[in-house]
Amino acid sequence: MDKHKLVISVKMDAGIFLRFAVFDSLVFKKRWISPVLSGGILLLFAAVSFSRAGMTDGAVLLGAVLLAVGLFLSAGYFVYFFSSVRREIKKYGLDVPKPVYTLTLTDEADGISVSSPNGETAAYEWERTYGLYRGKACSYLYITREKAFLLPDSDIPEGREALWRIAEKHGKAALVWKKSP
Repeated sequence: MDKHKLVISVKMDAGIFLRFAVFDSLVFKKRWISPVLSGGILLLFAAVSFSRAGMTDGAVLLGAVLLAVGLFLSAGYFVYFFSSVRREIKKYGLDVPKPVYTLTLTDEADGISVSSPNGETAAYEWERTYGLYRGKACSYLYITREKAFLLPDSDIPEGREALWRIAEKHGKAALVWKKSP
């Protein structure tokens, strides 16, 4: 096996963080389903209630209440989600790109190492990696289902395909191969 080393100095900004938050929460973890489903159920009950207008006292009022709760419940979730992401962006000062970590990838089995600007380091094995996903202008390397490293295309010296070439050398057993929408 050819020894190949890819060193990626990751700089995070608001756009990268926002796209990852949307991918991680709404696509990867499918957290959009609950608010949409519960809102949809309430809207369905509102429609049933409106269909009973004129036959049952208070049907229109009940339908209006169910409609409002169904719409505001779903909308409220997404408004809260995006406002909390904006708060995180401000908290971490990501309005301006800032260096967050350096990821070194090699062909070897234990070929993932990361170091932060404050000197902390960690190493991971390809075999234990949860998955590698392609996002828009960024790849997401999940070490576990809850921990991911963001690898913006602009920070990969040899381009995104160099990252995927190294990952492919460890076979499908090592990574979950999926593409984000």
